[in-house]
Amino acid sequence: MGATSSDERRTDEEMIGRAGLNDVEAILAIVNTDTDSRFHDVGAAVDTRFTWDYERARPKLGKLYEKAKLTQWNANDLPWATDVDQEAVVMANAALSASSGLAPMMDLSGTPFASWGDREWVEFGIESQNWTLSQFLHGEQGALVCTARIVETVPWIDAKYYAATQVIDEARHVEVFSR
Repeated sequence: MGATSSDERRTDEEMIGRAGLNDVEAILAIVNTDTDSRFHDVGAAVDTRFTWDYERARPKLGKLYEKAKLTQWNANDLPWATDVDQEAVVMANAALSASSGLAPMMDLSGTPFASWGDREWVEFGIESQNWTLSQFLHGEQGALVCTARIVETVPWIDAKYYAATQVIDEARHVEVFSR
């Protein structure tokens, strides 16, 4: 793959399937049609840059690389046996919020939420925590893929070294959130 000239660049519509980047209706219309698939391919037109110059000529990147190597942590060293009482977390968060209870401070009359009691709001809080952690997991996998691409594309060897430390950091995040 070679570099693309400005007249060869693809339009937003060609790349994402819609003309407007912020077209909320089009974004909400996207549906995952393969809900049973364990994989989703995301195409990318990126050139991989291989270097023949192994001279480390960027001292600041070298310092970051050395620091990153020294400060690595291992997810296996975390106290995974620690019990987490999700209900207690929900209750603590409710106590910290400005609301007078578990229900949000808004008029819920006429909605299905109007009849909810504390039990339903606690269950909602637990499911919200689970959803948030799931979103972090998927986001961290995205960060893992992106940092790996950075290693591919940066031109200098010291930048590749440091970018590689970011890849392993994102891998640890995925490992932790998947647990």
